[in-house]
Amino acid sequence: MLILPAGFILYPMKILLVCYYFPPMGMGGVQRPAKFAKYLSRLGHEVTVIAAQPSPGEITDDSLLTDLPEDVRVTRVRVRHPRNLLRWLPGRGKVSVAENRGVGRLRRQLAAWSRVPDDKIGFIPGAIAAAKEAFAAKPPDVVMTSSPPPSIHIIGRRLQKMWRTCWVADFRDPWFMAVDERLPTPVHRAIRSKVLGTTLSHADGVVTVSPGIVDDFRRWGFDRPDIEVITNGYDEDDFKSQDESDSILPPERFRFHMYGTISPQAPPDPFFRALSVWLKKNPEQADKIEVSHRGAIIGIHLDDLFQKYDLPKRFASLGYAPHWFAVKELMNVNALVISVADRPGLKSNIPGRVYECLRSGRPILAFVPPDGAAADILRQFDGVWVMDPKERESGIRAIDRLFRQCATDLQAEEYLRENITVYSRKVLTDRLAEAFILAMSK
Repeated sequence: MLILPAGFILYPMKILLVCYYFPPMGMGGVQRPAKFAKYLSRLGHEVTVIAAQPSPGEITDDSLLTDLPEDVRVTRVRVRHPRNLLRWLPGRGKVSVAENRGVGRLRRQLAAWSRVPDDKIGFIPGAIAAAKEAFAAKPPDVVMTSSPPPSIHIIGRRLQKMWRTCWVADFRDPWFMAVDERLPTPVHRAIRSKVLGTTLSHADGVVTVSPGIVDDFRRWGFDRPDIEVITNGYDEDDFKSQDESDSILPPERFRFHMYGTISPQAPPDPFFRALSVWLKKNPEQADKIEVSHRGAIIGIHLDDLFQKYDLPKRFASLGYAPHWFAVKELMNVNALVISVADRPGLKSNIPGRVYECLRSGRPILAFVPPDGAAADILRQFDGVWVMDPKERESGIRAIDRLFRQCATDLQAEEYLRENITVYSRKVLTDRLAEAFILAMSK
């Protein structure tokens, strides 16, 4: 808990929030900065956001913009991506398969070399120019940079030196969470490590979403005792629009729902494997089981998994939808499924969807590393089954228990998790504002 210095009070501040991902970009990564901007404004602070302009083909959600107060100023910067330099390479025209494969390998190698410290480095010049223009008359009281990408904190350091203003660095993902984004040389790794060290040494305040990230920093040799853990959370406003009919479930079906992006970092395999075995043991119940998914699919081929695990016929991958609609769907399922891969770099990760799933009151099957940060959060609440992704039997037992319980008492699926309020976006933003005051006092 933050303890403010004696005599300090929360007063209206001019705040600059610099983040790469922000609405109208979609997916989970935009929620944290967008909700901070919303509630900081409601607290009476003057909020300016500098973010990247969405690239063609990116998932967008315009409905997220309607949630922002009108007085939040948003400037979107065009990004000069290093990968654009690869366009001169031959495409898929009249070339052989072997040539295409060779070009593909070359593209991947050049893309890896462009990560200095990451491939979003082209955002820096435009963001700094936009900040100078937005605050030409007077610097802001606080600059907050929110990663990923890691290079976002280079902007914070430069603005801190230029304006001599307070800089708070926010880490909303583990620094090296992208385990597939291996850096090609020791020089690349040294540069990224240098950015991390500079950030932790010079930022006036450091905020992270998980205590596991603090432990990661210590393991890498960066120990800072005043790092404040302000987790992700849920927005009560997203749930206020739900009416009683949203929670009426048909008794003849049992619906499992996977919420959020499916990817190698959040694989459905542990759940599919357990469900497949349970269905073989209970073939008479096959027609009653439904499985749905709402969100993006990245790096996973669902058709292959259908064949591998012989999934039920009533499976629907519903694609990406506006956030408000995706939250509404949480209220009309029997059980929610969360998955985090048990891989290096992911144990300190707590997916933002965890908090919305908890707030929904639905039972949760969580296939997450048992010694990870997500497991620590989930174990605090009733109606959550935390299971090792590598262990099958516990998942089978949880599915059976939930199905039998639903057959006898549909209302038993409701869990009033009153202590979830500590993870509301409003409460979390109150803590962030206090962290700003503490950082400014140093």
